[in-house]
Amino acid sequence: MEEIKWHNARELAHIINQYKLDKKYILLISQFLNKSVDKDDANYYKDLDKLKKKLRPVAHSSIFLGYLSIGLSKQTKESESILDNTPANRIISATYFRMLPKSYCCRRDRYIGRVRPDIFIHDHSISGAVVSNIIGHLDKSYTMCKTFGYDFPEIINIDSMTFKLYDIYDPILTEAAIMTSQEYTIAYKDYIKRRQNDVAV
Repeated sequence: MEEIKWHNARELAHIINQYKLDKKYILLISQFLNKSVDKDDANYYKDLDKLKKKLRPVAHSSIFLGYLSIGLSKQTKESESILDNTPANRIISATYFRMLPKSYCCRRDRYIGRVRPDIFIHDHSISGAVVSNIIGHLDKSYTMCKTFGYDFPEIINIDSMTFKLYDIYDPILTEAAIMTSQEYTIAYKDYIKRRQNDVAV
């Protein structure tokens, strides 16, 4: 338990130092850290859950909130329940980034401008119009959509390019602020492993 508290304290200090937060958010974090030392496990996790909900309006909060631990037993139990009750026809997505090619030249990336593999969806605008269907720079993300239960590969090698999984996203859960994409990714991978183990038995 003490290790979790120290881990979260370091992450919260990092949030304060690395992100431009309004004073009200800095105060919320400071109050939590000051009170967390003497709290028992149940109250600590309860207050941490409240803090995470209050920090969600902060820009890019889905990135840094995923690094805060809410305790393995509680997190695992809630995640398993949510995923076990997800309909098999739910559409979820995974984000991939292209990895640095072995033959990469600092002057020219020969893959830029190629048609992207069919496994990734086209980029669309808000109006629904297709914006792009080509390979971009290495910081460009690519999205794959599948029904719930699909085992998204960690690495995809296709058309001489290598793509690495970044996160898995359920629009219903993440947009409702039930789980961040990072929390969902961990839970979903565990769910797939559990399902594969059950089949193997």
